[in-house]
Amino acid sequence: MAYLRRFALCTLILGSACGSDDPGQSALPPSDTEGTSTGEDPSSSDTTDPDSTSAGEEAWAEICDGSDQMRLAMVLRDGGVVDNEIVREIGSAYLYVRGTCEYWVLPAIDGVLWPDARTGVLDPSAEEELSRVLSYDRLDEIAGTWGADEDDGATLLVSDGTSTVSCYAGCELGPVAARVMWGQLDRLEPLWDNSEPYAGPLRISVVGWANSVIDELGVPWPLERDPWSIAIDGDTEPGSETPSLLIDDPDEVAALRELRRQYREDDLPEGIPNALQAYGHLSFTSEDGQDLFQLWIRDALPLEDEDGAIVLP
Repeated sequence: MAYLRRFALCTLILGSACGSDDPGQSALPPSDTEGTSTGEDPSSSDTTDPDSTSAGEEAWAEICDGSDQMRLAMVLRDGGVVDNEIVREIGSAYLYVRGTCEYWVLPAIDGVLWPDARTGVLDPSAEEELSRVLSYDRLDEIAGTWGADEDDGATLLVSDGTSTVSCYAGCELGPVAARVMWGQLDRLEPLWDNSEPYAGPLRISVVGWANSVIDELGVPWPLERDPWSIAIDGDTEPGSETPSLLIDDPDEVAALRELRRQYREDDLPEGIPNALQAYGHLSFTSEDGQDLFQLWIRDALPLEDEDGAIVLP
């Protein structure tokens, strides 16, 4: 008897922070880096970057240069086993900033499953503070992969679009400036709080299981298109290679966003099981009730390529 595969989920609990009450304006709280420094300020530089807005010890490199290019990425990618690679495509938590100062942000909020991405515009003070705490003016000097003694863990990537710092499991074996980056993840939530809901397209991944038997109430497939036309056969394809599919039809996007909200907030009709809370994905059945379909949903950002990736150098 075929049955639903259950995978171990790794949950990263991040501390929450409070943001400004002014919508659209980002507010970044000070971050405590005490104990990680050796006396040198990791967010300062002894040299003046060509993009710096000031000189000397107070120099910092601008993020917002007016271009449409991705100028800052702060991306957390889960380690270990995940039930579907869609959760790692652009990060389980992230901040992406264009040269126009437009940003897209998704924090990891304790107790909240599948939060919606949001978008906003960095104000000048937020831009400067991010630049300083992330040592943006010298990412090229600390670029590289920095590890830890742990066997498994999440990876934090910080990139300016040219150089990327990759910190594994806290980056405890990396330089001071790289280790400090881990302490800045709590800055994502206030940015998310002070931005607007992102209303762009979605990406989904569907895994189908033919002739599956489940002991729960079946929930009909929610989209008009045939699920097998977009599903990967779970009996024949490795889950780690499951591709995601762009959904940009307004009606389908609206239906999927409402589904995500209902399951996340447990706002379901009586008797409908909450598969998101139980398994980390949504579960639906074919019209005849014989086939099972597992569905994952995430926001699709304008910076993605046609395969749903945002490639960091």
